[in-house]
Amino acid sequence: MTLTLYTLPCSYDGEMRYGISAAAQPAKATVLILPGWGEWIEKYTDVIREWNDRGFDVLIAEWRGQGLSSRFLMDRNKSWLPSFDLLIDDLDRLFKTRLLNEKNILLFCHSMGAHLGLRWYLERGRARPAIKGVMLASMLHGFKTAPIPSYIAKALIYSATWLGLDQAYAIDQKDFDQASGLFETNPLTHDRAHFDAMKAHLRENPQLKVGGATYGWLHALMQSIARLETDLARGAPRIPYFIMGPADDPLVESSGFIHVASMLPNCEMHYLNGAKHELLQEKEVFRKQAWNWVDGFIAKIKF
Repeated sequence: MTLTLYTLPCSYDGEMRYGISAAAQPAKATVLILPGWGEWIEKYTDVIREWNDRGFDVLIAEWRGQGLSSRFLMDRNKSWLPSFDLLIDDLDRLFKTRLLNEKNILLFCHSMGAHLGLRWYLERGRARPAIKGVMLASMLHGFKTAPIPSYIAKALIYSATWLGLDQAYAIDQKDFDQASGLFETNPLTHDRAHFDAMKAHLRENPQLKVGGATYGWLHALMQSIARLETDLARGAPRIPYFIMGPADDPLVESSGFIHVASMLPNCEMHYLNGAKHELLQEKEVFRKQAWNWVDGFIAKIKF
């Protein structure tokens, strides 16, 4: 597997990093991988290899605000942006730059990337016949606020943003170090090897790190979720959709992606009991089941 990295100029003098990896033989299709919040391209090396081995070329994005793509604040630890619309614009620019002439495309999207990928498809990509299927893993469509009730947390987010505190860390968020987290309490995976590999990347290149979410980031997310709800209510194209996730996701509301699945036509839904947030970087029993579901899904698609 050879992964070649590029940068894409974006609005407000920003840059979005992305990578391309070709299958060894002529590809069946190109898989567009859209990672989740706080992730970076190199974290997906195993996932990219799996797709290449299955005969697919890969294009992977790295969202602005994380990884080595441009950040929106001088304090690069804070997750903040004025609107998720900027990320939708970035994705649209990437698609038009690198995928416009492709004949067969699959979207494979994780967590925040699943939210953005589906929103982009319903708003900008639905007229693209080259897109043959949309796969969403551990989709972010609502975030956990416990022990604070969600209605109080949302009221606090709206109030803090209205008061001009949008760049302040939200309650229970801080300038934490992703590389210092303990395996035993991490919400991402039960697999020690994947967890240690993630921490090694962060130690080797601290510029990859992000800290906690600001009130502004959470406010922008809430607005974007409302926008996606409107998109879903208008109806989605009848292409194959696939959603999988943990039965009780430690980070996002599992009820959220179950609700999204109910709103999509021709949608295949799977969930794993006992798994954590990152199914394709989980321990082997979960990872194998997730890939079996993916393989079953793509076997039904005619390229």
